[in-house]
Amino acid sequence: MDTPLVRPFVLAYERELAEREQALAARRRANRRERRVQRRRRWAVSLAAYGIDVGPRRIHGVDLARAGASVGGGWAWR
Repeated sequence: MDTPLVRPFVLAYERELAEREQALAARRRANRRERRVQRRRRWAVSLAAYGIDVGPRRIHGVDLARAGASVGGGWAWR
């Protein structure tokens, strides 16, 4: 469609529509990520209400499951 017979405003409009679609898709991905993180937080809080500790498994790049097993402490399923 990039021929000299097509008016520039038509191409600009199509380009703008494509950019809007890309921006909308990016927002949807970000919203999905935020909802997933929020769902994990709520799950952890609901288990914590019953005394079950579910994490975090890594703090500052250290895997607590391995560190806890070797030291004899750390987080545990209670």
